[in-house]
Amino acid sequence: METNPIASTLPQQIAADGSPVTARATPSKYGAMRMARYLLRSFDDCFDVCETINCQVQERVERNDIEPVFREIECWAMAVPNTASSVIVGLGIPSLILEGQRTTTRPIRPLQLDFSKSPKPAVKRTDKALVIAHDVKSFFDLHALNHYLRNPEGLKAQGLELATIRKTMKMMIKKRDGVKANFALILTCTVESDEEKIASQSREKPESHV
Repeated sequence: METNPIASTLPQQIAADGSPVTARATPSKYGAMRMARYLLRSFDDCFDVCETINCQVQERVERNDIEPVFREIECWAMAVPNTASSVIVGLGIPSLILEGQRTTTRPIRPLQLDFSKSPKPAVKRTDKALVIAHDVKSFFDLHALNHYLRNPEGLKAQGLELATIRKTMKMMIKKRDGVKANFALILTCTVESDEEKIASQSREKPESHV
């Protein structure tokens, strides 16, 4: 699957130099939303962004507010022109979180969010590829995808390993209507066909000697 230039879902409030600017006023008690954007060029970049924002929220908001804040952080994206698999993700993060102001006075054990009731990514398999598509409206949705891909048993059920995804994954986005989702993040991973697996396994078997 090729990554073609796709219409951006990013709001126009992003500054030309990439610096965070106010996206819009919200009733968040953690300050007005400010735009932060991140360049994703690989699978690991996506993991890093999710873990960075997760840590910032876990450290800087009250425990009961963690999941609501995850859902409050709206997420947009745009494909980077003339690249095979690069995406810019924009997140509307409350300003007090971006500024590093803590609201807790002692270290707390990170809250493990429950994604069991969240929509699972749509998965389609062909002879040569596995396509994973996930609708994203908020950071909660993006982090749910991160959680799904971090589950080795779930990947194994699809005949995949994390190492395979890291090596072969390509990213693209598809714009949504902005009501239930701003965009779909689409990951395409190359997989071996059954014939290729059999051939590979036969090559690995040691030759028998009479």
